[in-house]
Amino acid sequence: MQKLLSSDIDLVLQSGFIYVPILFDPAIEREVQALHALLACQGPDHGSASARGSPIFIEFQGNHYLRALNLRSIVDNYRKIHKESYTELRSACLLKYSYIPDLNQISVDEKLKTILFKVMPHFIRKNKGFERKTSAGRNVLDLISDRVPIPDEYFLKANELMDQEALHRVLDDLERNGGKIDPPGDGLISAEKLRQWFHRALEMEILEGEKDKLKQSLLDREQFAQAQMKHTAMLLYIAENGSLEVDGFGFFRIGHSGEYLIYKRTGEYALKDVQGRIYLFPDCRVAVSTVGPIRPEVIDIYKHPLLLKHDSRQKICVRRYFVPVAEFTAQNVINALEEGVNALFYGYSGRRRNGFHRLDPISKHIQTIDFSDYRVSRNHPKIVSGQVEVKNDFY
Repeated sequence: MQKLLSSDIDLVLQSGFIYVPILFDPAIEREVQALHALLACQGPDHGSASARGSPIFIEFQGNHYLRALNLRSIVDNYRKIHKESYTELRSACLLKYSYIPDLNQISVDEKLKTILFKVMPHFIRKNKGFERKTSAGRNVLDLISDRVPIPDEYFLKANELMDQEALHRVLDDLERNGGKIDPPGDGLISAEKLRQWFHRALEMEILEGEKDKLKQSLLDREQFAQAQMKHTAMLLYIAENGSLEVDGFGFFRIGHSGEYLIYKRTGEYALKDVQGRIYLFPDCRVAVSTVGPIRPEVIDIYKHPLLLKHDSRQKICVRRYFVPVAEFTAQNVINALEEGVNALFYGYSGRRRNGFHRLDPISKHIQTIDFSDYRVSRNHPKIVSGQVEVKNDFY
């Protein structure tokens, strides 16, 4: 495409398609005429017209042309096919209109909003001082703001963000310069003139996309206009850093992909074997990923009877009727996290010795994961005080 637009040849536009010239010798011309005749005999569905009704070959001013590309399609898909070139064109376009991309926007993506305002309240709602009333989101932000120190720079950004006039001015400027551009008329056109139209059409597409972003940004600002300054600063801080942990619930962004690992800490807990001996397990993070099926895993290096290895990023052996789902929703995330934590707490029975491993050694001759280093006395201060609960002490 880039080579075509950079050439000095004349092209033909017809019905939204670009036709390129074909250099003919007598032999090629006879073959093309035979192909035309064959397609015509096969009927309209198989003839010289495509499914869009545009012929494969045309003759214009005594020259033959071959259908090449759909004009609208190359504009719509250029950013996917030629990413680097599109990025350069976009930067030049925005600079032309003195527009700074992502100007003071609250870039809280939809997945992050779901995690913050729908998943997090479920896991911290029982904490003292947290009440779920009319606005769970505001309560969450209050709690986070009280417990997480926010650098001063985010309060400065929040102050700038509350000024909606600057954003309206930028949007008005884009509205004046944006819009749709009609394709050139049918007929002969030079590659140079087509290139000029193509760049202008891309420019219009870029401006339209930026207008949509700005409109969404204005909606976000209006949504948080009545919120306290610390709420906005907190949102900016979270959006930029992509990670947070409050009271054992947390998440972090995976690279720059807009995907997340969402986790719940187990805290210390204890299990017992068939002989009633106690094993004190350290804290770990049970997590689900927003990429792929939503099923629980332990993201730390960890060992447990329901984990196959002593390693990180291990899937937890859960109940058979738990079916991982692909759709990312707050409820699916909550269900998977609770299923994973409950499996570690209550899934192992010392009597049945279920799982990949058993707490009490089978035999010194059989190699398995050893849990003897976790074994503690029943008089261990954390057990006696009730600070740590023996989770499977139900038989």
